[in-house]
Amino acid sequence: MLKRICIIVLLLSQGISSFAQNEMYDGCEISYQNLRATLYHASPHHLLSPFVNLDISFPDVLLQTFLQTEMNLYPHDDSCKWVSDTHWQLEFGQGIIFGNDVQYLQIHYYLKPTINVHVSSISEKETCSIIEKCVIIGTPDLVLKLFVNYWGESVKIGGQVYGEIAHADFMGDHIALYAVSNSLYKIIITNNNSSFNYKANFAKDN
Repeated sequence: MLKRICIIVLLLSQGISSFAQNEMYDGCEISYQNLRATLYHASPHHLLSPFVNLDISFPDVLLQTFLQTEMNLYPHDDSCKWVSDTHWQLEFGQGIIFGNDVQYLQIHYYLKPTINVHVSSISEKETCSIIEKCVIIGTPDLVLKLFVNYWGESVKIGGQVYGEIAHADFMGDHIALYAVSNSLYKIIITNNNSSFNYKANFAKDN
């Protein structure tokens, strides 16, 4: 299982580049090196990633880097924890808080049961924690800012189901924006049922 702390990385462009070349994640169904190379030009911020059906190690690094470098948000170590064996939670907020204006984003990863994947290149098993769903909840300003700026041109106003304010579909993900209340918004990332095959599209020999 993953051994995590809230600050996984404080990556700048050099760190992201080295991560893209790291083959240690390639055993989790697809080549993340090929996927990362493709995603680099998918958005102006170069940190866009799909989530569902990928090992948490890949999208989480990119999302955390976006929150820190593009939104100036910082991890709250005391809110970083395993809620259950398949539910990982972390929280980001502002470095400086003025009065009672507490702005935050809480990220919940819901994982499929841990699986072992055969890594043919080194003839051993590698543990993978595959994302089944991701929920990002927090104060409206930050949720809206993340939704619009992270998914960018993919965002469309309106939704496919009741309650969706806006949505985006990116690769195998359906990303939906909801208003829980006047003070709480959320983003839910689920499978968009497009049967997008990451392994077929980003295998090492492609």
